[in-house]
Amino acid sequence: MYKLISLGILLLYPLTDSFSQSQIPFRQLSVKEGLSQNSAISIAQDSTGYLWIATQDGLNKYDGRKFSKFHFTFDDVTKPDYSNLGKVYSDKQGRLWIIPIDKVPYKFNPDSIAFEPLSGIDDASVLFQDESLNLWIGTYSSGLFCLGKDSETPKQIMPPSEILGVIFNIAQAPSGQILLTTEAKILEIDPKTTKVSTIVPKTMYDEPIRTNFSDILFDEDGRQWVGTFGDGLYFRDKDQPFFQRIDRLPFTDPLPLQLNILDLHLDKKGRLWVATYGNGLYMIDFGQHKITHFEADKHNPRALHYNDVLSIYEDSSGTLWFGTDGAGISYYDEYLEKFNSLTDYQTPENISIEVVRSIAVDHDDAIWIGTSGKGLTQYERASNSWRTFTRDNRNGKSVSSNRIMSLLVDDKNGLWIGTQGGGLNIYEQENRFDHYNDTSRIPLSANTIWNIFKDKKNRIWLGTREKGLIQFDKEKGEIKKYTSKIDSNRGPPSNNIRVITDDDKGNLWIGTEANGIAKFNMAEEKFTAHRKIEGSNSLSHDNIKSLYYDAKGILWIGTNGGGLNAFDIVAQKFYSYTEEDGLANNVIYGILPDEEGNLWLSSNKGISKFSPETAWM
Repeated sequence: MYKLISLGILLLYPLTDSFSQSQIPFRQLSVKEGLSQNSAISIAQDSTGYLWIATQDGLNKYDGRKFSKFHFTFDDVTKPDYSNLGKVYSDKQGRLWIIPIDKVPYKFNPDSIAFEPLSGIDDASVLFQDESLNLWIGTYSSGLFCLGKDSETPKQIMPPSEILGVIFNIAQAPSGQILLTTEAKILEIDPKTTKVSTIVPKTMYDEPIRTNFSDILFDEDGRQWVGTFGDGLYFRDKDQPFFQRIDRLPFTDPLPLQLNILDLHLDKKGRLWVATYGNGLYMIDFGQHKITHFEADKHNPRALHYNDVLSIYEDSSGTLWFGTDGAGISYYDEYLEKFNSLTDYQTPENISIEVVRSIAVDHDDAIWIGTSGKGLTQYERASNSWRTFTRDNRNGKSVSSNRIMSLLVDDKNGLWIGTQGGGLNIYEQENRFDHYNDTSRIPLSANTIWNIFKDKKNRIWLGTREKGLIQFDKEKGEIKKYTSKIDSNRGPPSNNIRVITDDDKGNLWIGTEANGIAKFNMAEEKFTAHRKIEGSNSLSHDNIKSLYYDAKGILWIGTNGGGLNAFDIVAQKFYSYTEEDGLANNVIYGILPDEEGNLWLSSNKGISKFSPETAWM
């Protein structure tokens, strides 16, 4: 039928706290996976691709499957205005360095598989290699050192008297200047002349920012970002002398002011990540002017795993690794996590969204979720609020059944609700469900509504169990009703109508529970049935779950056991695609097109993306 059929299977993974918080799911490496200890103090990747993690009890080498341990321990001290954290660092020449608990810098020798100490320094706090391959070594109280790219011995650049405290971090400005974050000031060094300038950061009102500065970096626009211990995040535009808060920029949400920031990282997509002690993780997306907050959530296994985040590292593949102070590493690989899903783990205690039968989005962007046995749930993304409606025998205006089979939003934002055993409900007024069944003022003969469909002329059609096909109006009731008639084309082939769609000629197409599909010519009120016929070109299965009519005149048919069928209506030919062709499963519950012409198929074994080439044979 097509020159090329491409099938790819993608499974669902849980997402973070809610739709509104984030669509980024985190995975974890902890002692359960073999990490020697759950405080991941510092992380780096070496030139061969191994990941190295410094912990309080060992240096871990990770190959993607298992851990090897080196017997070093690392400092892990964090206070409201100070931190003392061990380091693992990979320089631009592929050399691996560590600063363990004895504060001596060590370089890894891959030939001897051993770490060799760098003589002359026993008080190291941080390592940084500049663009000229000079290695800068900050200390707690011994000043600043530099190891030239061709040197074996570090040289002291600044004595302790010029710094008067700890060097917390080192960075290089776009201009080439070396910057040191220290206690209450930032030092700027010309790497060629070693001339030092002291910067006491001030606000736009000329007020000094009295805090210890934890980290510094520059974004793609040349802005300088500075993290502090306990006083949050500041930035300075490249042409301005003063620092300011991020709420001066057009972002959706400001950052809290008193964040204890331990690490900053600008990823390959230009997003700024902020690691805090006690407040989790923040992501600043400059392109979308959006700040996203990630926190631990015991109900969500794909949330950030701990709120004390010590370090951030991005490896060569773009995977982001976040070292925490009690849950090992949380990591995010966007190429691994193709889908996000919402489960009971992410909803409030009284909200259940398992066994979902139907989904609709209303004109206010609220999501409605119909479940099999747990009622109807509304999720309002703007306010991140949830409500579940269940049957209440004491309230005649509650939803009539907890089994919600189908949903449709009409032109006036009314929600039509097809139930199993409770007839049709329409929700138009707050907390009020109008009922339509065989005993209501406007009667409806069907008690189970499998499908609700609005055709191109805005007529509402109901696919029912045992009551056939019904055209229904909420004011007039049943306009027309079509039921199965033996040896006649004036009725559908079955009274159990599972799914309805229409084509570009104004015909309805129905899928039945066990009798195949049928075209309904509304002008002639005539049904033409198609069923499975052994040994001939026909449907692969008579039990129909889903239908979709595309712009090329192809009716796509999801079956309960026969895979996906394509019916060329003009040529009157059927084509079938099953697990043998690459489908995840032969039961196709739903068919949804995307903007690129792909079909997304839901099944018992995840999601299949069906990508037919556009050229017709």
